[in-house]
Amino acid sequence: MSEKLNEILGASAGIGMAALGYLLLGVAIFLIIGIITVIFCGRKNLFKRNNKVYNVLTKIYYPYIPIILAIFGGIFGAIYGLNQSINKNIEAQSNLS
Repeated sequence: MSEKLNEILGASAGIGMAALGYLLLGVAIFLIIGIITVIFCGRKNLFKRNNKVYNVLTKIYYPYIPIILAIFGGIFGAIYGLNQSINKNIEAQSNLS
């Protein structure tokens, strides 16, 4: 009984570590994409407004876009990592039977 429990816990830890790895990878990739997007938009003056109040408010986009994209990348990466790990474990368990 304890061998089966250890096997299940080991598989669960592997799934969690894979999801964490893909989460960090997704955050890094989408953060870089967000920074490149903000630099591009800044150089094309897409955040410039004639009204000074609106011009100051659009400066919020500089940190907002990379943060939102990094969060999206983390969620996407974690889901992808979980999917990959669970599929590997299902295949491994089905081959044992």
